[in-house]
Amino acid sequence: RSLPPHVVKAAGLFCSLAVIAGLAIPLAGFAFHIHPSASIQLLAASGLGVSLFLFWLIPETFLQTVLRFVLRLLFRVEIRGLENLPTQGRRLIVANHPSWLDGILLAAFLPEKPVFAIQARLARLPWIKPFAKWMEARPLNPLEPHGLKSLCACVEQNQPVAIFPEGRVSTTGYLMKIYEGAAF
Repeated sequence: RSLPPHVVKAAGLFCSLAVIAGLAIPLAGFAFHIHPSASIQLLAASGLGVSLFLFWLIPETFLQTVLRFVLRLLFRVEIRGLENLPTQGRRLIVANHPSWLDGILLAAFLPEKPVFAIQARLARLPWIKPFAKWMEARPLNPLEPHGLKSLCACVEQNQPVAIFPEGRVSTTGYLMKIYEGAAF
């Protein structure tokens, strides 16, 4: 996934400023007879400030990179067949749902961030809310067609959409009954 040009330019500018600060702070410390440890502390503080600003500028990419690293470390994630995934046009990603990690794995390792269908009652759970926000989840309620309409609009706008047709996490680890309709 590529970043907008203005974000890339801003990140490059701040990296350049960090390099300049890295050179200027020790030189200024030497010129004004500041103790070397104070120069190092000032350099570390400015580096931390630039890093935090860059993370604020590109939070999604940073979070995704960290998440990929942690998931690969903990679960030895291996990606196969990614070259078969279309990169343009309408895309519906249909996956089975053997664990709570399925959505996070898809969000972390797919080249484009998909929009996820999620049951409305699950989207309200406090421990799922942060993930649902980051993963751009659309709550679906079988009694309210608005959620399904918004998901269909995403498909029409060529955004990748991920659904779990089982509608729930598997209790056995194997494929469960697939219900009619999107994720129900």
